[in-house]
Amino acid sequence: VTGDTRIGTLDGAYTGTVVATSSTGAVRTPLSIAREVESYTVTVNHTDLDGAPSATGETFLGQIGGSKAYYLAEDDGSSQVRVPKGDYYAWSTVPTGKRYALLAAPKLTVDEDTVVDADARTAKPVEVSVPEPTAVVQLSDVGATWPTATGTTGHSKALPDTYEPLTGQIGEDAAPNRMASRIGVQWQGTPVGDVPVNYRFASAWRGEMPTGLVRDLGKKDFAEVKTTVGPSPEGREHVLALSPVDSLGALGFAWRAPVGASGTATDHVAGDGVTWISTHEQLFGNTTEAEQNTPPREFRAGEHYDNLPGHAVVGPALDGFAHALGRSGSTIRVTVPMFGDSTGGAGYSTFDSARTTLFRDGVKIGESTEPGNLRGDVSPPAAAYRLEVEATRSGVSEFSTGVSGTWTFRSAEVGTRYTPLPMSIIRFRPDLAGGNTAPADRTFAVPLVVQQNPGADNGRINRIAVDVSFDDGKTWRRAPVIGRSALVHNGPAGSYASLRAKATDSRGNTVENTVIRAYRIAGG
Repeated sequence: VTGDTRIGTLDGAYTGTVVATSSTGAVRTPLSIAREVESYTVTVNHTDLDGAPSATGETFLGQIGGSKAYYLAEDDGSSQVRVPKGDYYAWSTVPTGKRYALLAAPKLTVDEDTVVDADARTAKPVEVSVPEPTAVVQLSDVGATWPTATGTTGHSKALPDTYEPLTGQIGEDAAPNRMASRIGVQWQGTPVGDVPVNYRFASAWRGEMPTGLVRDLGKKDFAEVKTTVGPSPEGREHVLALSPVDSLGALGFAWRAPVGASGTATDHVAGDGVTWISTHEQLFGNTTEAEQNTPPREFRAGEHYDNLPGHAVVGPALDGFAHALGRSGSTIRVTVPMFGDSTGGAGYSTFDSARTTLFRDGVKIGESTEPGNLRGDVSPPAAAYRLEVEATRSGVSEFSTGVSGTWTFRSAEVGTRYTPLPMSIIRFRPDLAGGNTAPADRTFAVPLVVQQNPGADNGRINRIAVDVSFDDGKTWRRAPVIGRSALVHNGPAGSYASLRAKATDSRGNTVENTVIRAYRIAGG
């Protein structure tokens, strides 16, 4: 049998059968032949800082805008792989002792056999200083991000204080929207009283990786971020991380710094081309009881910012959060954060009990014991769906001891690509005093904020109904809504206000959100 793959235009596998017949029967012999797509060999050579082939060097080779990826690492420092013609990137790590060369090839056009020289000697050191000479480096972070067929892929290296990063570029730049790189350093400063002080720096570039970085930062280069953690039970510890985010949305590493006994910390933040996500964790022993993540924020040099994690009202949240509710093919995915706080971000908590249930045309088709987390298999025809989520907790906080949400929406077959589905969340944003309190026996404004699932076919919400309870949801009474604020006449001192909001959007999708013990009523 002879195959000639020059005939035809389609690449891939071809199959056939050789049939031998006789008067007594037939013998069938299957056969196949593969016509390879236009492909070439990529050779990667790793060289350490001493000029020798690196036995510990490694390279990730990925397809820009595609899905193919390759890992190359050999003891003799040289690796080969055959890849289809196209545009690729390379991310190489070449250590020499405690010095790490981190090299990025923003764009490799593979239209012939290609050699990539990941030579650590072409990289230069990262040298960044802060105004406090005694500040101690906690980590250095170098990373790069590229788009893929389904989103982005990021490669990062976090180095502890005793390791030295060096950075460099291999080959040509990429288009600004086809690659982002990032360099960061974070330090622990000298506390002021019992208030910890930290310094955090990160800068990002588009389409290139800088060859080394030298920065002598002064006080004028920093923004000041003052964190004050909300009330928590005795015996808890708190840690705070500020993580840089590059232009393609990739998250860098951050040092998890302790928060002082008074629940405060001061961070001096500097850099260019990045935004920052604040992550607060409440710890009890070795357990993370609660976590809040803000949406990405920009901190400008010379400005002061307040960061208030753990403050009420804590409940379902969609701030800066994608993929809360969506569908691909015959699968609906639910990942709704149920414990977001006043910082405007997603939040999570340990819980006593939880239930997430999905109904299709009134029939239960999926249920889990995780709050806001479920995968449900559905049939293609259009149908009406109802999603119910509820969770209770105790010990973690005196607030938001019960949170729940009910949503209705319609969905039909959407193909294999992930498609967000309609979902609205109503957040309560009252201006509370210390301890998450509001005055007793007074009419109190509770601003309402509508958040909707990004990218979904959401309708407009024009009217919201709000109910309030002062007996943990046993009885409810209507609170008038004027504009986008509910007017709650608070109950007696020592009680808690629970809040419930309902709405229907212009496309018929509905939402009901409830928070038990949203805030506490204080005297005066």
